[in-house]
Amino acid sequence: MEDIFDLEFGTYDELKNTLFDWSEKFFQPINIRSSTKLKANFDDQIINKFVYESIYYKCHHSGKPRSNKIDNSRPSQKTECIESELLVKAETPTFEAKKILKTNYDINLTCKAINNLSQKFAVEAKQGRAEDEIIQDYLDDLKQSDPNNSIELKLTMNSENVETILDCIFIQLNSMKQWYKNYPEIIHIDTTFNLNLEKFDLLTMLAQDSNLKGVPIAYCFIRSETNENLNWIYSTFSKYNDIIKNKVIMVDKDLSNIDILERVFICSRILLCTFHALKYIKTKINAEKVEMKKKEKIMGIFRKILYSETEASADKYTIKLKNNTSDEFNKYFEKNWLNCKQMWMKFYRSNLSNFDTDTNNHIESFHALVKKRLSRTKHLSESIESLIHLTEEKIQNDVNSIFSLKLKKWSSNDCNFVKLFAVGLSDEAVSLIRDQHLITLKTKYKVQEKNEDHYTFKSINSQEINDVSFNHIKQLSCNCIFFQNYMGLPCSHKVYFYENIYSFDVLEKKSNENSIDSIVVVLSRWLKTHQAKVNLESYTENHVQMNITKSQTKQLDTREKYAKIKPLAESFVKRAISTGTKEFNRQYEFLQKSVNSMNNNSFDQIYFKVMNDSEIKQDKPFLIEKTKQNKTPIQKLKENIQRKVKNRVDDTSDVSVIEDLNGPEEKIYIDSRIKLLQKFSLKNDAWLSNYDINKYLWVLKNKFIELKGLCDPNKFEYEKFIGMILTEHMFVYNNGCHWILLYKKNDWYMFYSLNQSQTSCIEFFKFIYPNEKEIVLFQQKVQQQKGSTDCGLFVCAFITSLAFKIEPNSYEFIQNKLRDHFVNSIKTNTISLFPGFPEREKEINYEKTILKLNSVSNSI
Repeated sequence: MEDIFDLEFGTYDELKNTLFDWSEKFFQPINIRSSTKLKANFDDQIINKFVYESIYYKCHHSGKPRSNKIDNSRPSQKTECIESELLVKAETPTFEAKKILKTNYDINLTCKAINNLSQKFAVEAKQGRAEDEIIQDYLDDLKQSDPNNSIELKLTMNSENVETILDCIFIQLNSMKQWYKNYPEIIHIDTTFNLNLEKFDLLTMLAQDSNLKGVPIAYCFIRSETNENLNWIYSTFSKYNDIIKNKVIMVDKDLSNIDILERVFICSRILLCTFHALKYIKTKINAEKVEMKKKEKIMGIFRKILYSETEASADKYTIKLKNNTSDEFNKYFEKNWLNCKQMWMKFYRSNLSNFDTDTNNHIESFHALVKKRLSRTKHLSESIESLIHLTEEKIQNDVNSIFSLKLKKWSSNDCNFVKLFAVGLSDEAVSLIRDQHLITLKTKYKVQEKNEDHYTFKSINSQEINDVSFNHIKQLSCNCIFFQNYMGLPCSHKVYFYENIYSFDVLEKKSNENSIDSIVVVLSRWLKTHQAKVNLESYTENHVQMNITKSQTKQLDTREKYAKIKPLAESFVKRAISTGTKEFNRQYEFLQKSVNSMNNNSFDQIYFKVMNDSEIKQDKPFLIEKTKQNKTPIQKLKENIQRKVKNRVDDTSDVSVIEDLNGPEEKIYIDSRIKLLQKFSLKNDAWLSNYDINKYLWVLKNKFIELKGLCDPNKFEYEKFIGMILTEHMFVYNNGCHWILLYKKNDWYMFYSLNQSQTSCIEFFKFIYPNEKEIVLFQQKVQQQKGSTDCGLFVCAFITSLAFKIEPNSYEFIQNKLRDHFVNSIKTNTISLFPGFPEREKEINYEKTILKLNSVSNSI
């Protein structure tokens, strides 16, 4: 190998062939560890000749074994990786180039001179084009790719009026304009340095999207932060954007010439970043010639001023600060801080639409990402190109993060606001509304109605008083801090109002203008995407709204009445048979009298006595519906069941519906259900919904009557299994993204076609075992699905295998045939194994995990 080190190679192919000849001769395998290819701006002949700027080869046996502890993958690395130290590096760094020039050519150059020559050669490799020409060509391409892209250059003449100098480059893509148009309320501004060889600074303007994450709305490369340049930047931004909609601008304390911002953004409040305010005042306090303990005391007083909730409290601590500092510091504090206290004191920003943002962390985080892509070794043209690529990636990530608007985003425990708007709102908006709903559950309010459209909320815990009122177009508003900070997002008072005072049924909302009792409005800035067509009654550029009416008593059919009274009847029976004979006879006698009174239309007498009502209301007595004379009781029964089936079969009903029907009802229901199943169809590549899976479970349970569980995955039927001793129960569970099969035999087993972490189903066990701290779960490593839409099909295949006493892991399914088999099974009302073939001598392995159920959850 030493012979290779003494050789020089004119091309990359010579090096590669020499290394691999040596590898075959000495049976020593080598691999490429890392490499850096030549950039595309070099001449094609150079690229074809050298290919790489640098390349590293390593021995195949180098490094430590990296076996995966979770699934024990990469087992061969235990023998292949023996920490061999062979490493071949092919490159010419600056220091090595200096040695070669000295040794071979007797030329003495410094490292800096060599780097300057490298940059010169790089320019020549660009076919002799200067940097300003490359920048101009790239910006022209940006304009041509989309006419709505805004590109501006600020050029000035040098002192001798001989040469034109580039001072600023303003860049705003069309997508960045749309971001500002959708989210104009708050703008973060900051400058970062050392990003290119030409030493241009980057000034970035950032907005917060519907998930309150930073999105860039304008870039400006600036030679120096002079008043003239800053004024040009802000004026250019105002030329292309409607700055009247902006409410807040967040800057650092060291940003030059805040007065320029105030002059351009006349409708905006300028706020200072709290973190930077603490940073700069700490520097001044440390310069005071006092003891360290006193410095800490002064810093504590300043924090109290900063976070004061009232003006009187801020004035109190300001006097205390002046009494503990020198006259020189007091003059500085008066001039630089008290004159602009509206910019940094917490009290003065409580009613602003700043989404409770007090720092510039959004833009600091974005600049950290920028610095990973840009560096001081790149030219300005390369920096601009990298920045545009970063923006395009952020646009694509924003699109990819928007899941299907058809996914259910709420549960029965959510408040009405979430049920109304969760389909279209961003995850952050839904989370904020849920937090406000939790506040209403923990807080006791005393509500007074001042007049028809004005209510006062007084918190019993904090004695805080807030006003909630309807405006002239029946929109509800509140004067609380949350409602002001989050641009009209429902606060705890609005949530409480619509849950307890002005309750409405989401499923029975009306859009008829003549019957509107209230208009529920959420600003469009909280939509997960402005391009999506959401299923809302009104969707405009500025807001979405729902027209609602107060809920009325819902008319229940026979089936719904039965489902409602069955748990109560079962509870009464369990309670009665557990008592002594004397107590049982008393309860039985009372129940018998109640039934007799219902049959005699005199139930009101018992009802009002039980409800402690002294007066019996003289309402129209309840009458039992009589059968018409021209219809027999059997005919009437048929009509009732057919009507019930018509309302039932289209619903995602519980698969145990047959257990609730007897005799002729069961036959009529099954016949009607089968006729409907014969019309079943499923689109290609469509996700299986609760409705689809429930139909298959209904067919499966008809054939395998002994199967337990398999309750409706759409409704929260899991509640009836809480505290029950479960044996051989199966549950189909949706964790919000994928379908999972959970099987209780002696232990709990999970079958998941993505083979991901067992914590995917932790919420299920928190609900089933609310008082348990942990649960043992075994996961079988089953066949992994291809793609992301067939998890429901695999779950049905796993259930069917278990029903036929076949372990899912011992069977290899043919994925492209699962969908047709699923549809055919439902349409023909037959059950058979899904297409596939058994794997020979497949070892059945289960991975054991102990799930920690620390937090108690009451929802699935």
